[in-house]
Amino acid sequence: MPLAFFVNSLLEESVDVLDGNMLLYKAARVGNLAVMCEAIAMGGDKNWINHNDSDSTSLHQAAFSVSPSCFHSLIHFKFKACIGED
Repeated sequence: MPLAFFVNSLLEESVDVLDGNMLLYKAARVGNLAVMCEAIAMGGDKNWINHNDSDSTSLHQAAFSVSPSCFHSLIHFKFKACIGED
């Protein structure tokens, strides 16, 4: 199954209109580690804050997903746990 079809079916949006940040955010929400890695490779910022969704981050979304490996991966990628951290 092509990656774009799989992502589109999960995210209900065209991958072409998602930037790396939003793709990472939505992939974390559905617990798709492969797409999360692709989004980071596209330049997705693991510390990006979605101000349109209660100032949530991809880490918040991964915590609510069914995949603990997504949460662990974001921690491994050195997610800033504290927003004030430099």
